[in-house]
Amino acid sequence: MSSTSSVRSSRRSSLLVGLAIVGASAVATPRAALASPTFPPVVQETFSLSREPACTLCHNSLQGGIGTAVTPVGVYLRSRGASAGDTNSLKGALAAMLAEKHDADGDGVTDVDELKAGTDPNGSAVGYGEPAVYGCGARVASGNGTSGAFAAIVAFAGALVFRRRRSGAKA
Repeated sequence: MSSTSSVRSSRRSSLLVGLAIVGASAVATPRAALASPTFPPVVQETFSLSREPACTLCHNSLQGGIGTAVTPVGVYLRSRGASAGDTNSLKGALAAMLAEKHDADGDGVTDVDELKAGTDPNGSAVGYGEPAVYGCGARVASGNGTSGAFAAIVAFAGALVFRRRRSGAKA
């Protein structure tokens, strides 16, 4: 085998190993909760609310996203099994909220009663007693969070191909 063939084979092996590592890490990386656009209607239906609650019921922003389900209600629902995209897990967590008479902000009014009254059960910036902002202004697209990993794989592969072509042009 010539040294040129050996170098090409080595580069090809490096490319395959690199892609395998990036791909494996993308598959093995745990996914944080994302805002689930189907959740506000489930909450509305479960508790017979006049409007959908805002995404900020669970998330710290209207956009939601990875790692943002950190409000007291969001943390509680996750502790009772709610997981992104799984409406059945949310229904179970909401049933627990009702049965346990959960009160996220500790003001003596249950979260369910606050939702029915149109106030924020988190006692957040909206302020207790003020009407909560309803409806998600921006909904996060559903997905499994792999688009960033896919982009990383494509970028890595592109960089290797560019490097290979560039080094081949110099020879």
